[in-house]
Amino acid sequence: MGIKRIYHVGVNCTDMRRSTRFYSGLLGMHATPVTIPEHLREKWDVAAKKILGLEVDGRINAEPYLLAGSESAEATYIDLIEWRSPRTFGRPYETMTNIGIARVALFVDDVDATYERLVSNGIKCLSEPRTLVVDSGAEFRCVAFRDPDGTVMECIQTRFPTPADATPEVRRLFHINVNCTDLNRSLEFYGDTLGLDIVLRAAWCESQELGDILGLGERASADVCLLATEQGTEGTCVDLVEWKKPRFTGKPYERMNHLGIPRMAFLVDSVDGMYEKVLRKGVKFVSDPVTIQFDPPLGKMRAVCFYDPDGTVLECLELS
Repeated sequence: MGIKRIYHVGVNCTDMRRSTRFYSGLLGMHATPVTIPEHLREKWDVAAKKILGLEVDGRINAEPYLLAGSESAEATYIDLIEWRSPRTFGRPYETMTNIGIARVALFVDDVDATYERLVSNGIKCLSEPRTLVVDSGAEFRCVAFRDPDGTVMECIQTRFPTPADATPEVRRLFHINVNCTDLNRSLEFYGDTLGLDIVLRAAWCESQELGDILGLGERASADVCLLATEQGTEGTCVDLVEWKKPRFTGKPYERMNHLGIPRMAFLVDSVDGMYEKVLRKGVKFVSDPVTIQFDPPLGKMRAVCFYDPDGTVLECLELS
């Protein structure tokens, strides 16, 4: 009944053509359109509204694509969506200390090459690439930037020296950052309740590099925990962060068509089993589990959305 992997992270945009040029053209991600069987459209609408808690008169009108890096087998996707009814609205978080899903980290072979490609195409990064060293001695070279709608992405390199055949393209999603107000409480939820495994716990103290990478404008301090699914560190992890300086702020997006990153979806063996397990812990759900049908490659799935202790929306999916 455990979490097999992070299946996707939702990223909402205002112009799909512009966003796919950015993610595919500049970052080298592969885009696959998601379509809906027309003869099941009415049932699909009812199911989607219930799963995501959407309030809209008439049919949902949205254009979704699944984006993956070059390591596409058993991948975590970016679920890129342009909402038309209801419309995408609002602005992404202005600061990376906002509670909720603030950024997505993308694994690349050569951060500096990716940075040069972005800058040469007019993309403004939050800083030049910086190197972070954690307590264990592990090194991470990072650069963060905003997509065409202002949603923050981060590219991370962990292999040194840079491979001779390195390219600037994204290989896979490295982690999904979730900011929280109480790391211990969130660890109990993500670890004990959901069953994720702790693979790294660290404390950043007055780090100028971290502050620079995320455009915070000051030395940054935070308690951080990296949690893995059944894929371990070979898969995408949850990067759980409690910000100390600057202090965490704001609250998660309340509506799933808000511009930015409103939700993250876990792939599980049994949605109903996970629902019953988590419900017994007193977790609040958007609805009970619902079956929804897409055209291949997604096909039929069962899904349910719920809230973490700070109100960040999470989703469990079961594929038929």
